Amino acid sequence: MSQEGSVSNDVDWLARYAGNYHDWHTVRSESETYYARPLGIVETAFDHDGIDFEGRADVNALSTFEANISISEEKYRRRIILAWACLRAHHGLLRSKVVEGSALGPGLSRQERHFVVTKPRASSQLIEEAQQHIVFVEDHYKDVNSEQFFRHIMNTTRTIDPAICLSKLFVLPKRRLNNGHFRLNFLMVAGHEITDGLTNYFHHAHLIRLLNTSSAKLQENLATFIAQAANLAKLLPPAQETLYPPVSGNRARQRWIWTISKIFRHVRKPPPAAFPNPLRHANPFESAHSMPPTYESILDYTKTPPLNSFTYHVKLSRQASNRIIRLCRQAKISIGSGCFTVVALSMMVMRERYSSTSEDLSRLPFVAGFPVNPRPFFRDPKTVPTDSLMLAFSDGISLPFLPSSLPLAGRFRLLARQAHRQLIVYQKRPRTPEQLKLLGLGPRSPSQLLPGNYLGMVERTEAMLPPHQRRHDENGNEILGLQGAYPARRSDTGQTCGVSSVGDRTRFLTQGLVDLDVVREEDNEEGGGVFKVDFRDVLAAVRVRDGEFLVGSAGDDQGLHFAASSDGNANDEEKVYEWMKVVREMFEGDGDEVDSPGVASKL
Repeated sequence: MSQEGSVSNDVDWLARYAGNYHDWHTVRSESETYYARPLGIVETAFDHDGIDFEGRADVNALSTFEANISISEEKYRRRIILAWACLRAHHGLLRSKVVEGSALGPGLSRQERHFVVTKPRASSQLIEEAQQHIVFVEDHYKDVNSEQFFRHIMNTTRTIDPAICLSKLFVLPKRRLNNGHFRLNFLMVAGHEITDGLTNYFHHAHLIRLLNTSSAKLQENLATFIAQAANLAKLLPPAQETLYPPVSGNRARQRWIWTISKIFRHVRKPPPAAFPNPLRHANPFESAHSMPPTYESILDYTKTPPLNSFTYHVKLSRQASNRIIRLCRQAKISIGSGCFTVVALSMMVMRERYSSTSEDLSRLPFVAGFPVNPRPFFRDPKTVPTDSLMLAFSDGISLPFLPSSLPLAGRFRLLARQAHRQLIVYQKRPRTPEQLKLLGLGPRSPSQLLPGNYLGMVERTEAMLPPHQRRHDENGNEILGLQGAYPARRSDTGQTCGVSSVGDRTRFLTQGLVDLDVVREEDNEEGGGVFKVDFRDVLAAVRVRDGEFLVGSAGDDQGLHFAASSDGNANDEEKVYEWMKVVREMFEGDGDEVDSPGVASKL
C-alpha cells in the first residue's frame, strides 16, 4: 500500500492538541483506495471501552415512526436500504471500521488504531455495503416486542464488530394501526467513538428526510455522491482535538501555558463527598445475568457483557411538564437546569426512603456529573461539523440535600438557581477565543474546560494502553501520567449519578412535520404507491460502566422526557421503578408555586 501525507511516529501528547496530527490520509492498495486517520484521544477511550468490555459505551437508539405505506414489501425494503445507504454515505463514520495502523502500510503510526473509510467506486457498492449492515428482523421473527428486543441488544454479545463496521441498523416488523397507518421501529447501534447524543439526533433527523425521498431520487443522491467522491477526505469529520483553539505562542510559551493548566488541576477544589445513589443494591451482583436466547437467529448469545445495561423511560404529563417550565421561567433559569434539578429532587426523595432514621441526611449533598458539549468552545463554533464529537463527563455539580417536608416549589427554585449558576460555565452559546479570555483565568474558568478535559482524557487513555504503547523517557522508563509531582485533585467519593440534557429536541426531531394523509405527486413511488414517514419518538441509551446511573432529559411538544441507562449489577430494578414513579408524579397538580411568606423567606 502507498500512503500520502505521512505523520511521524515520534509525536508527544502536545502535538495532538489543535494540530493536524489527526488529519485524514489517503491509502491506496492494488484494488481500493481508503481514507484513514488516527483516532483522537476521546475516540480512543471509547474504542477501548467497546473492544475491552464487550461493547461498553456503544450507543443504541430505538426510534418510532408512523408511516403511510401503500407500496409493495419489496419496494418498502428497497426504500429503507437506499435511505440507509445515503445516510452512511453522507455521515462517513457510519461506514467506518477501526484497524491497527500497522495494517495500513509504512508511514502511518504503527502504535495507533485508525478509522478507515473505503472510497466507493460506484453507487452499487454503497448499496451492497448498506445491505450487509441492515437486518430486517421480520425475516426471522414476525412479532417482536421493541422494548424487549432493545434490552436484548444491550445485554448480549457486542452487536457491531469494529474491524468490519461501527454501525448497524435493525428494522423491526411494522405494525398496522387503527387509523390505517403503520408503526415502524428502527434500532440503530453505533460505537460511541462515532456518535453522541446530539449526533444521534442529527442522524435520525436526516434519516427521516431520506425515508421521505423517493427511491429514484435516493439513487440520484448516491450517484451524485459518487461523482464527488474525489473530495471525500475533505467531507469526513475530523477528530475533535483538531478543532480545539490552539495555544498561542512559541513552543516554550505553549509548555508554560500547559504547566499552568496542570497546576490548576492540582489546586482546584474537587466536588464534595456525595450521598451515594439510593437506588443501589445492598449487595451488588458480581456478574451480569444472561438473556434467554429469544432472538438467537439474529443476536449472538455466546457472550454476556460484564454488566447488565438496563434502560428506563419516564414521560411526564403535560401538566407536570408545564409546571416545571413555569417554575423555571419564574426562577429565570434554563429548562436544562430545571431538568437537572428534577433528577436531584427525586434522588433526595429516594435517599429519605432508603436511609436509616439515625442518619444525618443533610450532611452529604447531591453531586452529579454531566457530559460537557465541547462544540461551543472550538476555534470556530459556527462551522463545527455535526458528526463525531463525543462528550466527557464533568467532575460534578453539587446541590445541598433538602428534605421533602419543605414545599416542593421552594425546594425546586433554590436548587435550580444553584444548578444554573454552576452549569452556566458550560453554557452552549458560542464563544470565541477572545471572549474566553475576558472570562478570566482560574481552575474553573471556561478557558480551562478543553485543556483540563484533554489532560484527563490523555491520562485515562494511556492507562488503558498495553505497556509497550505507553510513553517512555529517554532511558526507557515508563512515564506515569502527565502531572508529575502535582497530581490532579479528584473527589474521594463517587457521584450520586450522571445527568445530561439535549434541551428542546424539536430543534432536530418533531411530530407533525409530515402530513401522512396528504399525498403530493412527488410522494408517489415509481410504479405507484406511497411511503411517507413522520417522527414519533426516539430512545437512546448506552452500555454502562461500573455503577453508572445516567439520566438524560429532553423536551418537545408533548412534554419533558427522562431516560436512564443503569448498571443492572449495581442498581436495584425495583428501586428504579419506584424512582420513575417519583419523577412521574412529583410535579403533578398545581402545587405551591406561590409559597407562604414564612416558607418563602427561608427558601
